[in-house]
Amino acid sequence: AIAPYQRSRKKATSPAEELEAANRAMADMKRSMPNFHNVLENFPGARVKEIEHRFYVFKLSIADRPGFVISHRIYFFGNQFAALAERHIYSPHFYNSLQLVAGVIPEQDKSVVFYGSRTYTDQVAGFASGVKHSAGGKQLAEGITALLEDLRRGVESESAN
Repeated sequence: AIAPYQRSRKKATSPAEELEAANRAMADMKRSMPNFHNVLENFPGARVKEIEHRFYVFKLSIADRPGFVISHRIYFFGNQFAALAERHIYSPHFYNSLQLVAGVIPEQDKSVVFYGSRTYTDQVAGFASGVKHSAGGKQLAEGITALLEDLRRGVESESAN
């Protein structure tokens, strides 16, 4: 449902193929949240009435370069679980596409929080790409760790009240 497009004279990209690859990497979600995974895998064909879709166009600035991105946000909430996904397509010069998925599901008497993200870009290809991937992965891990620690502190303070 997402058309390929030219990023430059020599380079075309297919956000649909990239997002399909991101979904294949989430085999655990297919088992634990099959309806949500099905919507991610088959949008716009798969419909589940409890799942809400929102679309945005927003401006971001990375390395002092502004650009507009189309975002598709998907929300799925139940009594015992919550999941959300965000997809970016038709991104300008920053990256080709992005998908992040986060949520919480019950596991016995506890809750499991999950987060996964895939970003597709041409920016880290070529010379020293391994170093670029490693540095980018480290920065991402630090940011996610801080986010989850904040979430944990928030949950703990709510349960203390």
